[in-house]
Amino acid sequence: MTSSVTMTGKEFAALVQGATKFPSIGLFGGSEMVNFKVGKGFAVCTTLGVVLARAAVPIQGDLPLIAVDERLIVPFASQHAEAVKIVIEADEKEIRIKARGRKIEAPFKEGTEQPFPKLDTQGIKITPMLAERVGYLANVAFSDLSRPDLCCVMVAPDGRAMACNSRAIVVLKCHSGHDRKIAMPLPLAKALEKGFTIFPGEKETAIKNGYAKYCMPSPVQALQQFPIAAIDSYSQLESSTVAVFKGMQLARAVTEAEACMGALSRMEMVLKLSLADGRAAMSTENGAARYQTKMGALKITAKELDLNLPMEEMLRISPFLEKEEAVTVLMAKRNGEAFLKFKNGWAMFPKWGENKK
Repeated sequence: MTSSVTMTGKEFAALVQGATKFPSIGLFGGSEMVNFKVGKGFAVCTTLGVVLARAAVPIQGDLPLIAVDERLIVPFASQHAEAVKIVIEADEKEIRIKARGRKIEAPFKEGTEQPFPKLDTQGIKITPMLAERVGYLANVAFSDLSRPDLCCVMVAPDGRAMACNSRAIVVLKCHSGHDRKIAMPLPLAKALEKGFTIFPGEKETAIKNGYAKYCMPSPVQALQQFPIAAIDSYSQLESSTVAVFKGMQLARAVTEAEACMGALSRMEMVLKLSLADGRAAMSTENGAARYQTKMGALKITAKELDLNLPMEEMLRISPFLEKEEAVTVLMAKRNGEAFLKFKNGWAMFPKWGENKK
């Protein structure tokens, strides 16, 4: 017996794109298979990889739970206009997806039931500021391989979000209206967008966006062991101001240096901030090549100083720096750590190479 449902290209694309938002991780948990089911007035599409993804749109009809390889349907969903009629058919031998002369045929495969956990915690609406800053901090934390169990973006009840890796510790203000500590899993943190709602539960963390929902286990260990106190202690290190820059000028110097030198090789690059005789310059080397740009400063207090900074982390934070009226550069007195402090947060870079006064 053949079962068949019809939907528009817009509805089909919403299902496929919603359920395949996160990259698959191979065959584990059926992550390369997209599960379709139509009944009770809805078409539901799910995948299970690192993230459990579920998309649902109102559709009348009945279709048994089937599984289709995502590599077949993702390109198919992108090739049709919103109003095109798409027909999905299934019988005991074959699955067929048809639209305007195009047709996918695949052996019948029964789908896997992937129920979505009940959302039993209050949701937090994602503002543009929160999405931007948490997304950036997720990239910082993603580079940390020292403690995978603690890799997350930690959002504190006092309106700060923080992340760290071996090259940088960053704390940004991004108050979200919550009243508890939240450890955001990195795949979800990187995908946050304006208008999403996040549900940070103790066991699972979920985000919802209209027709789509995503869920993965919460980083429980990070909730208990993330080094908030240690990070706060770094901000209290005795340090001295060496210069103050307009955020736009500092960010522009970083991006110029990377644009000129970053394509030469993939070696890890170091930015050198040089202060002498009331003047500032930023330089970097890549192999035998060297780039330098002079910088204007609001204030320079160091008589002579070479301060080394990690290019990758400076490049990541530059979009935030360029919005700041003033960015203060400090150097810790004990170990020579470099600090950037500004209105909306701070960043600390452990001693990188040798900082010379």
